[in-house]
Amino acid sequence: MLFILTALPYLLGNALIELEVLAAQPFLRLMLLVLAVAVAALAILREEIPIAILPGLAALLIIGETFSTMGTSPAAQAPPDRAGYLHIYTQNIGMESPEEFIGILASGDFDIVLMQEAYVGHRKGWEVLAKQLGYHIYFQILRRDAGMGSLVMSKTPMQTLPSVRARSWARQIRYFPRVRINYEEVPVDLYTVHLESLPLVQGGRVLFGSSKLRLQQSEILAKEIAATNHPVILGGDLNSTPIYRSNRPLRDLLNDAWTEAGFGFGYTYHASLPFARIDAVLHKGFRTVSAEVVKVSNSDHRGLHVVLESIR
Repeated sequence: MLFILTALPYLLGNALIELEVLAAQPFLRLMLLVLAVAVAALAILREEIPIAILPGLAALLIIGETFSTMGTSPAAQAPPDRAGYLHIYTQNIGMESPEEFIGILASGDFDIVLMQEAYVGHRKGWEVLAKQLGYHIYFQILRRDAGMGSLVMSKTPMQTLPSVRARSWARQIRYFPRVRINYEEVPVDLYTVHLESLPLVQGGRVLFGSSKLRLQQSEILAKEIAATNHPVILGGDLNSTPIYRSNRPLRDLLNDAWTEAGFGFGYTYHASLPFARIDAVLHKGFRTVSAEVVKVSNSDHRGLHVVLESIR
């Protein structure tokens, strides 16, 4: 039973994908690890080796998946020389006002900023702030009924491309902004992504219903990205950890900046006591130089600062 519960995220078919909300939770994985180690150790002490095999395999699987999703680069740091590097910052800002981010954006001097949950009423404020800091800006509503959207800010002029559209909760359409910049005379497509979260219905979160939509959204985005032969940078709130099945179409296609050049778990949610890595910068056509989690403002998510270097 321990082994089946541990392997469940890898065995789920699409018909059972909603179970990932339970099976792939970091807290559950930790409890399964402790229990698996305890059962295996007890069996070994009692010299019942065959009984120890499956819980032992379960423990090894959890340890392996944890290591594979962690950053293992303690020495990786943002280079002092900015020439030849792209500094990326992404965060779900929880509808906080632009004033909350003046400090981090001014001091960080990022080349590209990807924000999610930007309040529609703050749009003008973001445009003013972007102009003050020398950014070009593009805003895209998340859903027609959401009252919030996503931002792309770039120090380099942007070409706006058609937003990627996918089904969302309550028969709505979810929009994913997409723009193009030229970096070192090569076109680079930028995506800011806010995948489906647990739906809020009558003031409460609905546990099931988001995973299948999130998978469909990931598949549509992956199809668009796969159709391009130039570099891509995707940043945002995936509302799913690296072992969720629903974001695998993106992770199978793109590289994860955190595992390449971060250090530790890289948890970004909840900001006050992080226990899950659901925010990410994924890419192709680059090498990750450094990645760090940043705590900013009153948002319930922490930010992510990534430095990329072109491999072309």
